[in-house]
Amino acid sequence: MAISFLPTIPMRSIRLLTTVFFLTYYSFFNIGRNRYVLAILLLLLARDVFYVFYWQGNAAYYFFLFSILSYGVLLLKQWRRLAKIEFISPSLVVGVLLAMAFIYLITCFKDIIAPGLESTGVLLIFYVFGSFIVVTLLSALYYYYRVGSRRSICFGFLVFNLMVTDVAFTVAYYTASYNMYYLERLTYIGALVLLLHYGLNTKLLNRELQNS
Repeated sequence: MAISFLPTIPMRSIRLLTTVFFLTYYSFFNIGRNRYVLAILLLLLARDVFYVFYWQGNAAYYFFLFSILSYGVLLLKQWRRLAKIEFISPSLVVGVLLAMAFIYLITCFKDIIAPGLESTGVLLIFYVFGSFIVVTLLSALYYYYRVGSRRSICFGFLVFNLMVTDVAFTVAYYTASYNMYYLERLTYIGALVLLLHYGLNTKLLNRELQNS
């Protein structure tokens, strides 16, 4: 409803308020908070502030910057877990092939929205942002490949929802495909739910540690 009937700033503020709601719930109504999850939520909150005013000044640049930082903290949390898992060399070959495929898709995606990105001067940081998405996707796939737990599935869907959210928003903004905002909102809420579940469900973590 907000997408269809509200002006731009109030419409985008709904997403900001969604992040505030999840951050408040995680910060004040839960025991055993994870500092990495809390940091990600704070970075997403900062990102959504620039999301509201995306077209003004350097807001687009800072939107991508905080997106990179949020993916970076998510990677840092996950790599602490992956570092404890024995590396299997065949997965490196698969990883390289998948990385090439993802990079090709990002290049094709860039060609669709390039005029808008070049006009705002954020093309370079967009490539960095795309690289972080690729690395996070590969980490999620490797995590599931090596562990195959319910927690690894949760992490995989979390990364997928974040990626679809960012792709949907970028397409919606730079190609004026406003129906993509509906997809963006659904996947963003899904990503936040999965992030909290990933950070709070210690039973899945303990079960994974026992089986690894």
